[in-house]
Amino acid sequence: MVKQQTQKELVDELTNKMNESIKNYKNDPSEELKFLDFISRFNNYSVRNISLIQNQFGNAVGVASYKQHKENGYQVQKGEKAIRILAPKFQKMFQDNDRQWKYLNQATTAQKVKIKSGELKTEERLAGFLSVPVFDITQTDCPEQDYPKLYPNKPESFTFNGTKKDIETLRSVLIDYAEEKNVAVSFEKTNSTAKGYFEPATNRIVIKDRMDEVEQIKVLLHELAHAEMHNVHKLATKTPEQLRSSVLEYQAEMTAYVVSSTLGIDSEDYSKKYLANWTKRKVDDDVYIQSLEEVKNVSNNFMNDISQRFDKLFNEISFDKMKAFTKVLNDYHNREFTMDNTVEETIHKIEKNGYHATIGFMEEVDQTSSLCYSKQIEFDLKKEQQVNSLWNEFISVESFYPYPMDDCISDLKNAELEDFFDTDSSFKISVDDVSRMVKLTALTDDSKYLDQFITENHFDLIHVDLDLIHESKNELLRNLDEDTVDFFNLYDVKLPETYIFDHEFQDLIKFQISPYESFKEPRSGEILFIRDISRENETEAFSSYKDLWEKYFKDELNNDLNSYSLKDLQKNEHLAKSPTLLNRLALSDKKTEQTLAALKQQSNTIKELDLDNDGVPDRIDPDDTRSVIRTEADKDLVGNKTDKDLEIDKPTKKRTRTR
Repeated sequence: MVKQQTQKELVDELTNKMNESIKNYKNDPSEELKFLDFISRFNNYSVRNISLIQNQFGNAVGVASYKQHKENGYQVQKGEKAIRILAPKFQKMFQDNDRQWKYLNQATTAQKVKIKSGELKTEERLAGFLSVPVFDITQTDCPEQDYPKLYPNKPESFTFNGTKKDIETLRSVLIDYAEEKNVAVSFEKTNSTAKGYFEPATNRIVIKDRMDEVEQIKVLLHELAHAEMHNVHKLATKTPEQLRSSVLEYQAEMTAYVVSSTLGIDSEDYSKKYLANWTKRKVDDDVYIQSLEEVKNVSNNFMNDISQRFDKLFNEISFDKMKAFTKVLNDYHNREFTMDNTVEETIHKIEKNGYHATIGFMEEVDQTSSLCYSKQIEFDLKKEQQVNSLWNEFISVESFYPYPMDDCISDLKNAELEDFFDTDSSFKISVDDVSRMVKLTALTDDSKYLDQFITENHFDLIHVDLDLIHESKNELLRNLDEDTVDFFNLYDVKLPETYIFDHEFQDLIKFQISPYESFKEPRSGEILFIRDISRENETEAFSSYKDLWEKYFKDELNNDLNSYSLKDLQKNEHLAKSPTLLNRLALSDKKTEQTLAALKQQSNTIKELDLDNDGVPDRIDPDDTRSVIRTEADKDLVGNKTDKDLEIDKPTKKRTRTR
C-alpha cells in the first residue's frame, strides 16, 4: 500500500519542483520565452504557481478548483489527475510588548487576557503554504468552443489582426497611452546605435525614426515598460539588486515580448538577445521572481488598456480605422435608390450609433433584397465623399462570396455588369437555372462570355479582378495561392497584369540584387529595401516591386545587358517568364529557344565548380591543379601553375552599381 504524503511532504515536493523550474528558466532563453507565453494565460496566479501549473500540465488553458468548475456547470472527467499548486495558509497572531509577532497558542495567560481586552494587537498573518488541487478546463466536460470565453488570453472584443491599418492604429494607441501617463514620446533622427531610450528625470521617450512601424511598436512597448516600472517614483522603492541595469532591461524587454506575443507581433528573435545577456548574470531567485511578477502585472495592464483604446478607435464617430463585418444590399433594378438610401443610411447609422447597434438594422435590410453580399470592409469615410466611390469601396473588399442560392446574384446585362463592378472587369457571377450551381463568366478579348462552373472552394479567385481598384491590390495579388493561379491557367483566364508584373519584377530584383543589398515584406504590406545590409535599420519603403525595380534596378538592366550570359539566366528559371528581360536581351530566336530549353532543364541548385574533383570549390582551393581558370582573379588561387601554363577564359563584364 502506497503511503499517502503528508501536507508538509507535498509542499516540500512542490517547492523543489518550483525551484528547479526557475533555475531552468534562468539558464535557457528558449524555455523562458515559453514560460512567458504561458504566463500571459494565467493573470490571476503568482509566477511560482504558474511555473507549477506548466510543470505538471503544459497545455493548460485555465485552471480552477473542483468546486469552482462545478459552480460554473462543468464536471471534472473521471480519472483526471489534479494539478497541485500552493495556497497561502493564514493564522491569527498577536504582537507582544516587544513588538514581536507570535501565534495565539504561544500566548501566556496574562497575554490572553490582554488579547481579549484588545490591549495587544492581533491580525491574520501568513504562516506558510498548503498544497491544493486544481483542474484545467480541458479536464472537464466543458465544450471546447467555450474555452476562450471562460479563459481568454486577451480581451474577447479585441480586434487586432496585424493589418497595415491595425499597426497604424496600435502605434497611435500607444502614443495616446503615453500622453495620458504624462510621458512625452518623440520620433527623432539620432546618431546613437540604440533604437530608443527612456529618460526617468524628464519622463520622456525618444524613438529612432528610421525604422518601420512594426519595429517602432516593439521599441515603444519596451520604453513604455521602462516608463511604467522604472520612473523616478518606482525606482525609489527598489532594492540595489533590483536596480541593476540588467534587471531593468530584462523587465522592459520581457514586458514588450509578452504584449507583442499576445498581439501576434513576432519578436522572439529580438527578445532572445536580451535573455542571452540575462543568463550570463547571477541573479538571486527572489529578485528573479519579483521581476517576473512585475512583468506579469504590467503586461496584463498594458493589454487591457491597449485593447480598450484600440476598440474605442474602431467604434468612434470619426470612423477612421473601423473594420466591421457588414451585409450590404443592392437591388440592381433600382441601383440609385439603393445607393442613396441603403448605403448612406447604413453609414449614417454606424456613425451615429456605432457598429454593434447597427447590425440589427443591417439584418432587416438584408431580408428585403434579391441581391446581397457578405463582406469584410475597411472604411475611411473622410476620403470618400461620393456615394459611388463608397460603393466601389464596398465591392473591392478582401473577401467576397455569394449568399445561399436563393439570395445569389442574378443575371446582369453587360452594361450593368461594367457599371456594377469596374470598366476593366473580367468576371461575372451568376447561378445556372438548371444545375443551380454558382458559375463564373469570364470575358474574352472579343468581349464574348465564356461560362465556367466553379465550386465554393474557388471563391477566392473572384476577388482578384475586383482588387484592381482596391488600395491593397498589390499586396493581395502577390500573395495569391498556387491553387488559385492553377485554376486560372486551367480555364485560360488571363491573370490581371498587376499580378504578372509584380511577380516578374520581384524575380528580376532577386536576379539583379547585390550581396550587400536586401529587401523584406513586413506585415504592413510595403516592400522595405535595404541598400546596405550593414545598416539594416536604414530602409526605404515601396508599394510594389515594380516601383522598387524602376528606381534602383532598371538602369542597371539596360547598362549590363551584354554581361548577362546563358549561365546567368540559368540561375533563375522564373526569368523565362519575364517579358521585360527577354524583350531587352538582344537574343536571336534560336538563342531564345536555347535559353528557354536550358532554363527548363536547369536544376534550382547551381553547383560550384571543382575541376580537380577534390571536394573543395575552385574559388577557395589553393592547390587546384587546373589548366583552365575562369577569371584573372583566380590566378592567385592556383598555386602550382605559372601564368604561361594557364589558359584564361575571357572574363564577362562585372555587374556593379554606383553606390
